[in-house]
Amino acid sequence: MGRGSTQILIRKILESLAKSPKSTTEIAEETGLDRTAITRYLDILKESKFVVEEQKGTSKKFILSSKYRLDTYFGLSLIHISEPTRPL
Repeated sequence: MGRGSTQILIRKILESLAKSPKSTTEIAEETGLDRTAITRYLDILKESKFVVEEQKGTSKKFILSSKYRLDTYFGLSLIHISEPTRPL
């Protein structure tokens, strides 16, 4: 898989998670991506601290981390994680 296609896959995963926390299955259903690929890239995103895993019982949900501005790294317009604007 080339670098461009890797970036597309990661972008689709992040855009899906920007809408709401999701399981691997939910990401696959929304994006049409293979669950194995999603799991592999989620592991990379977790290790890089871009995504956080939340476990509730046997259910795992993945959530975007607020530690980094993903728009800076991936060119995404993710309003809910950008810094709040403050009136002057």
